[in-house]
Amino acid sequence: MSSTWFRNALLGSWPDLLRRLMAELPVDSYQVTLALHPNIWHGHGPWQVRSWLADCVRAGMILLPEIDGWRTGLIAADIVIGDHGSVTGYGAALGRPTLLATFADEDIDPRSPLADLAASATRLDRARRLRPQIEAALREHDPRRLERFQASITSVPGQALDRLRTLFYRLLDLDQPPGEPPLTVLPAWTPAEPAPLALQVSTVLDRRTRRIRLTRRPAIALGDPEPGDEAAPHLLCPVDHPQRTLRAEAAIITAESRDDRAGDWARATLRRHPGAVIAAILSPHAAIAEFRDGSVWHLSAPDVPADALPSALCAWHLAGLPLAELGNACALQLGDTTYDVAIRRSTP
Repeated sequence: MSSTWFRNALLGSWPDLLRRLMAELPVDSYQVTLALHPNIWHGHGPWQVRSWLADCVRAGMILLPEIDGWRTGLIAADIVIGDHGSVTGYGAALGRPTLLATFADEDIDPRSPLADLAASATRLDRARRLRPQIEAALREHDPRRLERFQASITSVPGQALDRLRTLFYRLLDLDQPPGEPPLTVLPAWTPAEPAPLALQVSTVLDRRTRRIRLTRRPAIALGDPEPGDEAAPHLLCPVDHPQRTLRAEAAIITAESRDDRAGDWARATLRRHPGAVIAAILSPHAAIAEFRDGSVWHLSAPDVPADALPSALCAWHLAGLPLAELGNACALQLGDTTYDVAIRRSTP
């Protein structure tokens, strides 16, 4: 996602779009990043910007670095959502499917390349769910729609650096140094490790095949279940999440691997959270889940997100199905990936 500055830009005219997007998109299928115009950072200050976006960042959104982050974001992006800013235009020029959340038609020269983009790109409909619109844009993308815009970006592809360098030295009335100008590689950048997420988990169960499909979305705003869900959604929340209401409403309370006794922690956690069904300790690709009746379940699968494992048990339990039916394995689907989960029950 990209926002230029001023009140008619994406962030200025549709500020709740970010929260809506985070609430609708499953974490196992989508990663949302945001590039903001430097005028936003400097006009309001980094502290204010990060305060405005704190709940989205806590829900998993990556806020790209101010200067170079947009280039990294566009290289990685599968789709761009933006406005009349230049970064949105660069995304379309790279051939990415492009959706316009807003566009200041009155401020754009009708002869400019961005006017061509406005005429060819699809507009987001605020009155409809966002995820189906994004999936349709990915599925139906036709690069030919953007050909006129792409052709208007430059008439000399690959020559901009040499031509601009020559122009600048001429304007400065200086001799141009010999040889090719040095190019700098984009700085290596890795997002900060995200905090554990509070997740709203919708489920579809197949009792015959012991297949559990989870659709996990950030609990930034508790929404309606996804169409086609058969089992009631539940909430998973880390024990140290700062939002108390989420901890109070959670069916599953989680913690990272602990050195102390897991059973003692689980029982104490369930006492402190009377609405919880499961207390789970997570380690890489594995989880230990304890129910209120004292039963303890060990789950593991190669490469699986550990916090999805207790949700599989919880979904089966909340659907009123006996956990014993799962036996020693089940199939867990997250997005387009299916994991074979090993299950073992033990008693304290």
